[in-house]
Amino acid sequence: MKNLDNLLYRILLKTNLALLVITFILYPFRRSLSLGFLDSKLLITLMISLLSFLLFAIIISIYNIKFAKRLVFPNISYYLLYHIIFPIIHKLFSSQSKGYEKFSSLLIDYNNRIQRKQINKYKKDEVLILLPHCLQYTDCPNKITNDINNCKECGKCVIQDFKKIHQDYGVQIKVATGGTLARKIISDLKPKVILAVACHRDLTEGIKDVEVIPVLGFLNERPNGPCFNTSCDVNEIKNTLEKIL
Repeated sequence: MKNLDNLLYRILLKTNLALLVITFILYPFRRSLSLGFLDSKLLITLMISLLSFLLFAIIISIYNIKFAKRLVFPNISYYLLYHIIFPIIHKLFSSQSKGYEKFSSLLIDYNNRIQRKQINKYKKDEVLILLPHCLQYTDCPNKITNDINNCKECGKCVIQDFKKIHQDYGVQIKVATGGTLARKIISDLKPKVILAVACHRDLTEGIKDVEVIPVLGFLNERPNGPCFNTSCDVNEIKNTLEKIL
């Protein structure tokens, strides 16, 4: 039922935008078009209606992000933000810019707020913790992309902490070297919920791509710059894990 609701919201927003674009294109040519039903009043009414709906969705989104203690029409603002506004931001700004990162952080936080309200309890084999390869110490000789248990627990990175989580809780933990491998892991394991760690760009795009599976996102920490000896808040992930098992 939830997936059907999400699909309907997405269709509604995309149809609204498509009609709005078509209406704006046709309006300057309204007098030369020989469509009896397409008069000026109808076009103006249609434009006002479509703009009003879009404005309503934007206001709801801003309210949910900035002020709401309880989310209002979360799926409307979710799809507006992720499938309409984010692609525009992605095209206009560099993924390394502060504006891009700030907007991505808002999206990830908003996604997590929605998912936490809808998420259920899961069995340990239904949970996937998905990690980026940059969490591993760069000069480590041990290959952990196939098996996190290959970690020798030297203490130079947080991978040893995730190895312990795997041993204590029995959840699936995988390390991906990029988006293609991450998608393959999800396709092969078919988890019911994902706890994902990544940078702003990868995490935002990953949440957007994985629509049918709830994803809780956790931004990695980059004291040495992007994609190099990164870290993350393991306790936050562990606390989240305990709430869903």
